[in-house]
Amino acid sequence: MRRKTILVIATLDTKGEEAGYLKREIEKRGKAVLVLDSGMSGEAVGVKPDVTRQEVAEAAGRTYESLEGIGRNAAEEIMARGVAGIVKHLYDERQFDGALAIGGSDGTLLASAGMRQLPIGVPKLIVSAMACGPTQFGHYVGTKDITIMPSVVDVAGLNPITRGIFDNAVAAICGMVDENRGIRLAEGRFVGLTMFGQTTPCGTVGKAILEKAGYETIIFHPNGTGGFVMEELIEEGAFCGVWDLTTQEISDEIVFGRSPAGPDRLTCSCDARCAPRLVVPGCVDFIWGAPEQIERFRGRRTYQFNSKVMLGKLTDAEMIEVADSMADRLNRCCSSVAAVFPLKGISMFDKEGEEFYDPDLDGLLFKRLRAGLDPRIELIEVDAHINDPRFAEACVSLLMEMIRSIRECSGRAPSRPSAPQGPED
Repeated sequence: MRRKTILVIATLDTKGEEAGYLKREIEKRGKAVLVLDSGMSGEAVGVKPDVTRQEVAEAAGRTYESLEGIGRNAAEEIMARGVAGIVKHLYDERQFDGALAIGGSDGTLLASAGMRQLPIGVPKLIVSAMACGPTQFGHYVGTKDITIMPSVVDVAGLNPITRGIFDNAVAAICGMVDENRGIRLAEGRFVGLTMFGQTTPCGTVGKAILEKAGYETIIFHPNGTGGFVMEELIEEGAFCGVWDLTTQEISDEIVFGRSPAGPDRLTCSCDARCAPRLVVPGCVDFIWGAPEQIERFRGRRTYQFNSKVMLGKLTDAEMIEVADSMADRLNRCCSSVAAVFPLKGISMFDKEGEEFYDPDLDGLLFKRLRAGLDPRIELIEVDAHINDPRFAEACVSLLMEMIRSIRECSGRAPSRPSAPQGPED
């Protein structure tokens, strides 16, 4: 058996000394090291790369020399494509077990382009000068489980602080690789579920029913990233069913743009093995964010959820846009789809006696969806609030029936899923 191997990604023209230190420390722990040079100028120093910057550029269909004079941003985009292609290729051939990178802005962007090609569960760690203060690094992480470690000081030279942080990073990535058991989803047993705190009462009831029937739920927080991740896993065939209880990302994309849904939310390509999907317009009646963000939307009802989060109620015009967008997306979905409407409120505070209760706005949403959805999409109305246990029971019952129907049509026995298995089964 080969030694476990760590891929180290760095711009060796500026971070070669530091990459060399990481390589030596990893090797002291009995691991092999592959070094990928993502540098865009100068020459590699401090350590010899196993994958050169010339090879990175060629993986993107260019020569390294051709990058000179085209502009920094354009060159970086080319090198990012090259890093992504090489990292994917190396991992597909199982030439490494985990990835570690160091960098500032450019180094972090280039390394993350590669790490985002790796499956969830493969150890990924970036020591970054960008992980500081109010900086948002969701665009570095994307939909993958990349761990970001703040460098505290600049990644520029070796000193007592950088050595200490690099030592921690080496220990962390080696420990992750040693303990990594991988992620396996047993076919036919997992249900994807979107759930906010505002729909947790419903999701919790439905989850218990599904588990009693032999299924297991994987819950996604629909915060802009959660929806993206779930859609990727749906396309990969990870689920036997999807309960899209909380579709608030659609509202956010149309009104706010803080946690957008993206073009693939609520869709499923016709060439993918997609599970049946039960869709609820949960929490589409509001946007949410920091109080100072929401307050700029003048003239709308607001609700102070906690000290850090304020909710803002949608207007009639915005709700029409949301309904039309949901209908358009679902009409393009190639999997089996049904929609369920809770007639007494679609979010926690959209309930009689609560601040956001607005049956007229909900009625407008339901009417617009009915008019816009393709006739093949079954519509079910439940005379209950979204967090009423009766609503959860109705949703789960329908979803399990959809799963059984798909299995019968595909020739599988419509029996319960097999009992839960261990990670090695």
